[in-house]
Amino acid sequence: GCAYIIGEWAACSTQCGSGSRSRTVACGAAAVPVENCAGVAAPVTSEACEAYFGCSWTVGGWQECSSACGDGTQIRVVLCSSGSDQHCDAGAKPATARACTTACTTTLAPETTSAAQAAGSNATTAASAA
Repeated sequence: GCAYIIGEWAACSTQCGSGSRSRTVACGAAAVPVENCAGVAAPVTSEACEAYFGCSWTVGGWQECSSACGDGTQIRVVLCSSGSDQHCDAGAKPATARACTTACTTTLAPETTSAAQAAGSNATTAASAA
């Protein structure tokens, strides 16, 4: 019989996660179909593979400041594109939290409240007089 001619495995189809890779398998005798070569089953031409050299960090948007008045913290989600942080460079991981400051504001100043009450009582008095 003839021997199989087996090519090298191609690169994995992905750079981050699970994929597949393939290789060529041929029979040493050109006229013999691969299925009948050497009297044994042909070697596999594709298989599953994993690669993680191309994984990168993906970042979400910053959430609102944790404080409604003064200093607080903003957080965001930072994930490795593989779904597992071990596949990304920990030293290059973007920050997941940062300091923030929210300006303190008052909803109604006391003067405004007094003025509104006075206007309301004048309106009542004017309506009663009419």
